[in-house]
Amino acid sequence: MVDKLEACPFCAGKGHLQFSEFEISAGWHVVCHGKKDCPLYCSEPYRAFDTEAEAIAAWNTRATPTEDARERVKVLEEALGNLRTYIGHDGKRVYPTDLVVVKAILALGNKETDRHG
Repeated sequence: MVDKLEACPFCAGKGHLQFSEFEISAGWHVVCHGKKDCPLYCSEPYRAFDTEAEAIAAWNTRATPTEDARERVKVLEEALGNLRTYIGHDGKRVYPTDLVVVKAILALGNKETDRHG
């Protein structure tokens, strides 16, 4: 039996095992007690399990990213780094939600990937 909870896959926060009773079911599940903006922070479970061991095993299961996914993450991380260099220049503030800027930086990242790949 695995009894140690892995960190949250979204925010690296601490997982918390709990038993909950719902209107139509009851069972064990794990929620995140990390960052409040994490999608798993104190969330309702997608599935409740009969045993603690099953809930822990489900929480600790991680998908293995493909090489393509790893490359896309690198491009996005680089784009985010580039975006950070634009924040605060010439007294104007560019927010990460500015889709025009994000799309332009991603397009530059794609051109870089196309040139090297």
